[in-house]
Amino acid sequence: RLDKIDKIDDVQLERPDLRINFQLDKVPGKVLVDLKNITKQFGDLTIVNNTTAEIERGDKIALIGANGKGKSTILRIVGGTEQHSGERVWGHNVEESFYAQHQLEALTLTNTILEEMQQCGSKKTDVELRSILGAFLFSGDDVDKKIRVLSGGEKARVALAKTMVSKANFLLLDEPTNHLDMHSVELLAGALNKYEGSYILISHDRYFISQTANKIWEIVDHQIKEFKGTYAEWVEWNERMAAKQSIALAKMAKILNLPVVITSSQEENAQGPILPEIANILPEAFAARVKRPGVVNAWAYEDFRKAVLATGRKNLIMAGVTTDVCLIFPAIDAAQEGFNVQAVM
Repeated sequence: RLDKIDKIDDVQLERPDLRINFQLDKVPGKVLVDLKNITKQFGDLTIVNNTTAEIERGDKIALIGANGKGKSTILRIVGGTEQHSGERVWGHNVEESFYAQHQLEALTLTNTILEEMQQCGSKKTDVELRSILGAFLFSGDDVDKKIRVLSGGEKARVALAKTMVSKANFLLLDEPTNHLDMHSVELLAGALNKYEGSYILISHDRYFISQTANKIWEIVDHQIKEFKGTYAEWVEWNERMAAKQSIALAKMAKILNLPVVITSSQEENAQGPILPEIANILPEAFAARVKRPGVVNAWAYEDFRKAVLATGRKNLIMAGVTTDVCLIFPAIDAAQEGFNVQAVM
């Protein structure tokens, strides 16, 4: 009976490559944006405090950090659309193009997708525009759809396509991959690598960042910290620094006879390796409950509480941990238990 079933060949979806012939009208000066002593607060929440940074010609920056750190706020400050204290200065001959969710409101609802692209000033032919739109998941008759009938995700892709064909020499991209499939993400990364201008982007897609950034900006202690290098190089550098810090703290903990918990600060909710230098400092009852050799599950609150109480020690050092990991102590009610906790980030 199975022999009578027709075999159906795999269907390969043909998608055009994203070949954008970028046409930059102007070459900017060496410095595109200069941020001097920038402070931004929302009520009691401080995003940055008296921070300084600079974007130079050729920079392709990924702005990274946990949710709530203020990445989009920083991007708007760079773009000049967010009020702040301090000084922000445009460089010479800078022509910017900003892609973010609020840009969707600038689309003309009565236009078709193709008409919207025709009116963005790129001077590209309809054939070129159709090819570009195909890479953003609009093919065939899709380009004749009115903007007003599109979903939010479809409008976002139109706005992103408009940004990419602009003649801007500086792009600001807030989560450009949110509504793209994997193939389109790869095409967009390839297009940005060929782009001769500069850009700063926010993305939760680590693969995309690794393919597009030559500098990393991170918001640390309300300051913009710059790393000159790729995302992979930034991760490697952070691991080396964390290891050095962990060894130093471990030596201090041995002298003070304090238990130490080390976790990786590179991944959210991570379980990081315990260095040999401090393995013998961990409470035995806790170390015995780890999920794999040399790794502490810092999220097992009750196990951690029992293990620490079993040591009879009240002074603890949390070294190399994320802010989230420090929430262990509210969970075990540090004050009520009488713990003296020192968290070293």
